[in-house]
Amino acid sequence: MQAPAGYYPQQPYYAPGWTQAQTQPQRHRGRKIALFATLAVVVLGVLGTVTAAGLYWWGTQPIGDVTSPTSATARQVRAGHCIRDLPADGSVGSVTLVPCSDDHEAEVLGSLRLDDGPWPGDDGAAEAAAWCEMDNDHAAAGYRPVVWTPSRQSWTQGDRVALCIAWLDD
Repeated sequence: MQAPAGYYPQQPYYAPGWTQAQTQPQRHRGRKIALFATLAVVVLGVLGTVTAAGLYWWGTQPIGDVTSPTSATARQVRAGHCIRDLPADGSVGSVTLVPCSDDHEAEVLGSLRLDDGPWPGDDGAAEAAAWCEMDNDHAAAGYRPVVWTPSRQSWTQGDRVALCIAWLDD
């Protein structure tokens, strides 16, 4: 078969110093992607762990004098703090601390450090309740004692403090 008139075969021309492009299969591309994905997962895991540890640490640091409404975890509350609204019975996540000159429902009277060992459960609550006493002024004003003790979860995280709180439910 002969090429039609005016047809030039499409042969590439390579100038001196140029080379013909070699197409090699990219054998390692899948490995590179897997390595990058693994590295990304590790980096994100480390960042997540550091962030969680930082937030946990921040949530356990005591709060000093309260000059304006401040959100606090139960582990940050100390004697002398006033709590705007006491949460319902059960696990206490966070509360709002207010200056004691503001309207508030409860005052933290004191704290008791519980002994190390296994989680005391009801025994720890009973010990803290026996220790928690209000002064005559609080009792005369109608305050009732409330005791916060560490939950099983917070106990495993090192929480050993029970709080004695004077609560006025009205």
